[in-house]
Amino acid sequence: LVMAANREEHYDRPSLPPTWHEGGAFAGSDQRQGGIWQGVNGHGLLVALTNRQGRIQDPSRRSRGLLCLDVLRLETARASVDWLIRHLTREPYNPCNLLCADTQEAFAVHYDGRQASVQTLSPGPHLLADTDVDDPLHPRIQHALSLLEDLPEDWPALKSLLGEIMANHNEEIIPPARICIHGERAGTVSSSLIALRDQSLRDAQFHFADGPPCSTP
Repeated sequence: LVMAANREEHYDRPSLPPTWHEGGAFAGSDQRQGGIWQGVNGHGLLVALTNRQGRIQDPSRRSRGLLCLDVLRLETARASVDWLIRHLTREPYNPCNLLCADTQEAFAVHYDGRQASVQTLSPGPHLLADTDVDDPLHPRIQHALSLLEDLPEDWPALKSLLGEIMANHNEEIIPPARICIHGERAGTVSSSLIALRDQSLRDAQFHFADGPPCSTP
């Protein structure tokens, strides 16, 4: 199980690099709300969170980053999805997507602020931004997909390729399709490559760039 992800945020919103959290999650953390945007736990569960396009934006609702941290208290991808579906009927959040995956199963949870739906992910590459997983109309997903052709099976080569893709900010393509973003007030502030071999952290790898991946190792 391999995940490559960039984090986009306002430049004036501070965060900390990955560390162990109470409850068993290894993740970076947002210093404003205390939540996380992705992480793993000792059971080999990987959880990642993205914003989702939607009309509901209620600042009084609980932080979605805290929800991501809650999910990492579970042991498996299936258990985390079952918990999420129950929890989201009781406590509302602003729209978001969650990836819940282990080396046996993977799911994308889409939540519009009122209702949640679950999509089971088959083996192979998948891409998630701020709409549905593998959205054929999302410009960044389509650009990333074009860069993911002929994926190498060798881990060092795959790691190198994914790092290059995360750092891609081709000036010749339209801004919504760029992967590494450099805006005036917000942009890509960090990047991660996570690889899990089994339902533990044996031989796991977590590579983190605390800054734009085009300029940060």
